[in-house]
Amino acid sequence: MKKFWASNWDYLAAGLIAGLCFAILFGSALVNPLYVDWTLIDGDIRHHYLGWVAYKNGSWTFPIGMTDQLFYPSEVSVVFTNSIPLAAIAGKLAAMFWKGGFQYFGLWGLVCFMLQAVLAVKIIRNYTDSKLLTLISALLFLPVPIFLSRFGDNCGGYHASQAGHWIIIYALSLFLRPYRSVDRGFYLQAALLAFLSTSVNGYFTLTCGLIMLGCAVREALVSKKRAPALKLLSVYIAAAYLSMYILGGFSSGIIYEVDRNVGLCLSNANALFNPDGWSCIYMDLPSCRGLRTDGVMYLGAGAIALACAASVLGLLSGKTRSAAKKNWALLISVLFVCAAAFILALSPKVTLGNKIIFDYSPYLTEWAESLWLVFRSTGRFMWIIVYIVMLGSVILTLSAADKHKWIAFICLSLALGLQIYEIHHRLAAIHDGYLKSPAAYEDKVLADRQFWSLIGNDSKIKHVVCIPPLRDRKGDFEIANWALSHNKSVNSLDSSREVKDEIINNNIFKMLYGVGDDKLYIFSNTKFCLRRGLNYYRIDGFLIGYSGRVPGYEPVPLAEIFNK
Repeated sequence: MKKFWASNWDYLAAGLIAGLCFAILFGSALVNPLYVDWTLIDGDIRHHYLGWVAYKNGSWTFPIGMTDQLFYPSEVSVVFTNSIPLAAIAGKLAAMFWKGGFQYFGLWGLVCFMLQAVLAVKIIRNYTDSKLLTLISALLFLPVPIFLSRFGDNCGGYHASQAGHWIIIYALSLFLRPYRSVDRGFYLQAALLAFLSTSVNGYFTLTCGLIMLGCAVREALVSKKRAPALKLLSVYIAAAYLSMYILGGFSSGIIYEVDRNVGLCLSNANALFNPDGWSCIYMDLPSCRGLRTDGVMYLGAGAIALACAASVLGLLSGKTRSAAKKNWALLISVLFVCAAAFILALSPKVTLGNKIIFDYSPYLTEWAESLWLVFRSTGRFMWIIVYIVMLGSVILTLSAADKHKWIAFICLSLALGLQIYEIHHRLAAIHDGYLKSPAAYEDKVLADRQFWSLIGNDSKIKHVVCIPPLRDRKGDFEIANWALSHNKSVNSLDSSREVKDEIINNNIFKMLYGVGDDKLYIFSNTKFCLRRGLNYYRIDGFLIGYSGRVPGYEPVPLAEIFNK
């Protein structure tokens, strides 16, 4: 056992330091599964949490990712709620033994931090025998703006599923490994990668798919055989398809609106060097106003400095030419992946600074446009380039200074220190933002606690029908949170794709023509109110229709409703 820890302490240290960094930045309370209130404060995390609760409340089905609790009576897959399907399934299994409310988003964030560093160790170990240098290099992958920005400056900005950047690093560990021919083990790892990426966030499926394409190109160049390369791609695509099928990604009973704006969230050609508010050293570069960019894609001053230092060391050591000649296939594959990622990230609307320099979206064929529209936030392909540049810089530094490890130590340590110093103001903002978040969630919309408690605890009521649907009205989150926390379905909620109004309206009409004790209606006006079959109550600015009577509350006279 001692021998094992002695040879693997860099893995352990990287994981522990990463976990400590998470606790310092966001607070250890987030990891507590029973501390749910922080997910309810504000932002996207609220809807991700409700997506999880709706999935938990639904019955087990096949495909296993389906629930009818969000767009009742239609079904939707947890894939489209950004609730991390992999964690949601594990949580649903745990809910069979624990009936109270709980959340897994904080624990997932901790896991993402730890795996971010641990998997970096896995790659860097191939290029140095110094565990200290390996550890320092791995820690460089924590203070990365593209990673930290997925957590936001407060609870409302916490986007858990997109924080799984360790999946990209895992994919790169397969791509950048010392070459050996593709074998059964590699095919299994490609299938595992497809499953992980699909069951966390669909954008990882495509970004990792591009990296797997790079693996296939490398294999074809070295072996001069197309069959292993094609088989590798086939394994990845088949595993991703099967995973999506099992999770219900192809089985949702709802149809999504297609936003015809290709490149809805694009990236700028200067994105890798544009701090976008993350630097206390450099000024932000111009960006194209009127176009929505997909968050920060900045490398960081430390990563840029290390890339420059690595280039100089490579030239001085005289190993650059021989290394490039020896690894020519890998170099071509890397350049291919980076070029493809860069083109995809820019979207058809190519921008540099504050100008659109070219827009070729009008020239796309219909099938090409439809394919591009599946993943609207194209800027996220820039993530691949950031991590490849960082890994390449680390590897080149370690290789060039192989006989003078003190040089590598100085370069890596300075890069890590500079990377942290440059974003220290944002780190402080993140820490303060989470620290100031209220300890307990307070619902200020549903103020009549007695009424909502009475109907919430009424086991006869199974479905809450909001007219118009929740996404179009004030108090949408509060109503959905109340309904789902009382094991009742809702007829609409925000998801990662907009559901067609036609589907939601048809569901509303079905529910209106099937009035019964199992349904509660919440109207914003009297336009859709039924003259028969419902008692109406005015509560907290809502007009609530219910076929039964609520103890202690008198219904509003029908004449008062329909004579207006």
